[in-house]
Amino acid sequence: MEATVWLTAQECKVWLFYVRSQQRLALSANILREICEYLSVRKKIPCINGDKLRLYDLVSLSSTSHSLSVLMSMRWVHCFFRNNQFLSVRDAPHTQTYEINLDSVTVTPAGNLHNGRDWPGLIWVKNWIYAFGGQSKRVARKCEKYEISGKRWSDLSDCKYEKACFMPCMYHTEVYLCCSSKAGSPFEAFHPIQETFRDLPMQYQNGIYGSVTFLVDETLWTILYDGNLLQWSPKNNVSKEQSIDILKDKDSAYSNISPVQVGDSVYWVNYFTGSLVTLELSTLSLRPELASLQ
Repeated sequence: MEATVWLTAQECKVWLFYVRSQQRLALSANILREICEYLSVRKKIPCINGDKLRLYDLVSLSSTSHSLSVLMSMRWVHCFFRNNQFLSVRDAPHTQTYEINLDSVTVTPAGNLHNGRDWPGLIWVKNWIYAFGGQSKRVARKCEKYEISGKRWSDLSDCKYEKACFMPCMYHTEVYLCCSSKAGSPFEAFHPIQETFRDLPMQYQNGIYGSVTFLVDETLWTILYDGNLLQWSPKNNVSKEQSIDILKDKDSAYSNISPVQVGDSVYWVNYFTGSLVTLELSTLSLRPELASLQ
């Protein structure tokens, strides 16, 4: 039996372009369908409040409700992996983590963190899930990685600058950490293979205590707790900052699970209420037809 190889969405797109260029229609039809299905899997997002899970289908604009066997507070942080699962990290001082299967809505214990932490930045990269920083001084620079197959955590070297309440974002081969609790400190990039950190030529004039970051084409968008939108293109190091008036409260500017983009809209979860936040990119506004889902 062959081992399953998991590809990132970016890698799938590369394969899609390659297959198209070969013009072998008879051979490539099934491959194209498989790739398209893979790229469309991440069209759902879970909103968790206590022991209740509401799973939103971002294509049909419908939702289903489920009960969880574990009570999860707003301070828990979640990370998607392998399309139908996510890892949940409990709030400090606890160290427990759990895996949740969205198909069966089952909760199973995972490995324990070495350091309990509130609101770390989580991201899945191939066979690992990484945790960066956290709310308290004790863990604000500490980092760990979770081996999915072995269900165990291990320590990484510390990042350079304190950070919490943010979502890391993959940019090419590195994980971009667009956050710093100290005003003017550079953003950082983490290389998963080399397990090293480096400074990025970008910073924010204020300390960041809540943000949502996602990639649109080659530009990183960071929505900040202070009501500003920071757009930065690492390729040519061009940035733009503007005030936005889309959020009814500042708590909407932090998500406890990574954003999902579908077409011209980006969706994330208000960490305080567990409700869905929807941003229309072209107008920087909430889509009216989704207001009833919040």
